[in-house]
Amino acid sequence: MRRLLEWLGIERERLWLRWISAAEGTRFASTVVEYTALLRELGPSTRRDLGADYEGLARVASAMGSAGRLVLEEDACMVDLAKYFLEYTQRESCAECIPCRIGTKRLLEVLERVVQGKASANEFSLLEEVGEAIGLSAKCDLGRIAGRAVADVTKYGRDELEAHLRGTCPATVEANRGWNINN
Repeated sequence: MRRLLEWLGIERERLWLRWISAAEGTRFASTVVEYTALLRELGPSTRRDLGADYEGLARVASAMGSAGRLVLEEDACMVDLAKYFLEYTQRESCAECIPCRIGTKRLLEVLERVVQGKASANEFSLLEEVGEAIGLSAKCDLGRIAGRAVADVTKYGRDELEAHLRGTCPATVEANRGWNINN
């Protein structure tokens, strides 16, 4: 997430993650007061205008997980990352809603066919439409993010999907060698 914020031109200090139990009301309150004071001290954000550089954004954001960081030691493929995330969603989903439980399974099946070079190009629109529908209708963030991720890969990474159908993998997501996992 911090890599994405840097790309957007937003200071790293604006993002905090604190694990606070529901039983720690005092700690929660003091954290909110401290964070609010920091934001006042930092002043308004100086975030840059994104324009329409969706490829750059996709390459930065593709390394993000739902609540973690994916550290890539080698260049990776957006299609493989989307497939990896769908596999994660299938394992970790609460399975309470049909869009997430069944929709992400169907998306995963199509992406597996894409990676094997066995899908048809007309299935790309299915990936995008089902992904967007899941992104809008899943009950939890995990399902919504999974759906949107696949829809975005289909929209902005169509060349990578097509490359898989031709039997190649362009691996356009750059590795983040040298990242300190504790940052």
